[in-house]
Amino acid sequence: MRKALVVALALAAMVQIASAQPLPKGGMSVTAAPEIALPVGDFRDIASLGIGAVATLNYFNEKIVASASLGFLRFSGKEKTFAGFTIKAYVTKILPVALGAKYFIQANLYAGGDVGLYFSPASPNKIGIAPLVGYKLNVANVPLDLQAQCVLVDGASHLGVRVGYTFPVK
Repeated sequence: MRKALVVALALAAMVQIASAQPLPKGGMSVTAAPEIALPVGDFRDIASLGIGAVATLNYFNEKIVASASLGFLRFSGKEKTFAGFTIKAYVTKILPVALGAKYFIQANLYAGGDVGLYFSPASPNKIGIAPLVGYKLNVANVPLDLQAQCVLVDGASHLGVRVGYTFPVK
């Protein structure tokens, strides 16, 4: 319960900060995206495919976007056999809360990064960074945001891919 309250207050503060500092020719949008993640490093030994969702509030001007995001990822555990006994690793759940920035290199292509807190009931909260690249496109007048990122968190690093729907906030 305490973690949920901290997450809610952090998200409210991020929204307030984003709206309190207007940028010239700025606007806001929200992107909602399912995410698929593959564990890397030591995390790959205990976890397999991760599935979740992320909501991102974007505040933008012509080439720069400031963002605040909140998500949920669930990684399945792997089975290991030791001395004839099969043990299934626990399911790992991660709740990322991050602030980020993106820079549009071309009209639809961007690069950027996120810095945030990664909450997990199975381990202490950790700070992580996530360099990312993305591409915005319209398919049949549906604004989509394709994004790939490498999340670097001690004990829970993973590669993530998102395809999100973006809608403006007025």
